[in-house]
Amino acid sequence: MNEAQYINAYVPNWQKPTLDLKGVESLGYVTPVTPFEYLRYAEADLNIGDVHGLVNGLSNAKRAIDCQVANILHGFGLSIPKQFPSRLEKISALGLVAPRIIKKIIRLRNLMEHEFHSPNLSEVEDAVDIVTLFLGATRHVFANGITTSFWVADEVSVNPTGIKRTKTKTIIDNEFPAYTFSRGIFCAFDLEIRQLSLLLVHENNEMGNITFSKSDKRTIPLLAFMSTLDAAGGKAYSPDGAHEFISIVHAP
Repeated sequence: MNEAQYINAYVPNWQKPTLDLKGVESLGYVTPVTPFEYLRYAEADLNIGDVHGLVNGLSNAKRAIDCQVANILHGFGLSIPKQFPSRLEKISALGLVAPRIIKKIIRLRNLMEHEFHSPNLSEVEDAVDIVTLFLGATRHVFANGITTSFWVADEVSVNPTGIKRTKTKTIIDNEFPAYTFSRGIFCAFDLEIRQLSLLLVHENNEMGNITFSKSDKRTIPLLAFMSTLDAAGGKAYSPDGAHEFISIVHAP
């Protein structure tokens, strides 16, 4: 059974759809020099203030942006296009950065494309400010992490935990169901292999196990959805979050 068949057959009968958070993990930097190091280099170059320092400052600001973009796309398991505008389109689609910051980056990159341009102090200051904004806006996926697993399920179908506690012992009963919910969809993003998958469960039976390719048009919207999930954001533990997830997975 695929996800569309499951949703059509079972989800309309759920009494109380909910979204239950399970796992949070942080993306890691894979480049030998981090974006924040390039930013520090740019700031040091800016403080020098001469032509040499300003040229280097603008170059290091560019490296900081390029480095952060590459690390984000790699962390989410997405291909890295050769052209920077295409990379930035993916960053924008992930919903990590406000559109106004994207526009600032585009303007900055247009300035940087002039090979023999000699930047003035104001231009390099603006470049460093834009890099600082961009790194700050995207830092949370590395520092705080993203939701990497959750259930979208019928809340009334929650299974007993199978754990009993006495004053002196914790007893685990392996006869209890293996799933948190008897009716639901478990969504997981494996950071090690960068694979997005769904487990379809109905009445404690596995109905299907779906993996998403990088080219699937739902992959980026699902990753964007997961990167904005947290306990305080309004989507978790709510029917709204469940319905939004279902609408992404069930997109035509």
